[in-house]
Amino acid sequence: MVNKRGWLRVVEASIAVLLVIGAILTVSNSQTNRENKELEDQLAFAITNIAENVSARESILNYSLSELDNNPNNLQIMAKLNSSIYSQFRGIRPNILLKICPANEPCVINYNTLGEVFSQEVIISTTPHSSAFSPKKLRVIAW
Repeated sequence: MVNKRGWLRVVEASIAVLLVIGAILTVSNSQTNRENKELEDQLAFAITNIAENVSARESILNYSLSELDNNPNNLQIMAKLNSSIYSQFRGIRPNILLKICPANEPCVINYNTLGEVFSQEVIISTTPHSSAFSPKKLRVIAW
């Protein structure tokens, strides 16, 4: 074998390339995980703030489940909730969908997305002794 050093250098270069690619993949994966965790934390914080906001709670309770798209009051409530949710995010601007539905039913959002989807929900209710006790569920998905 005449060119033993040449083969050794090819093997060394291949190993070096594999190490560099592995390091790049590890760094990019940890960056994505950090961004996802931040989105998840901010979504939980935003929905908790809405649940604690008296005006937002009243708006959700005034949402008419019988006239979903035809009620101008519903559109105004959803616009107010959307702006409230978006104002809570710092540094990121995710895509967000909101849905208000009865508390005792599944809150299904039919929307196809690519990638990871984060979801939070909270039940909004008056006091149990209220004359108009009809709790509603607010579901928020972000991607």
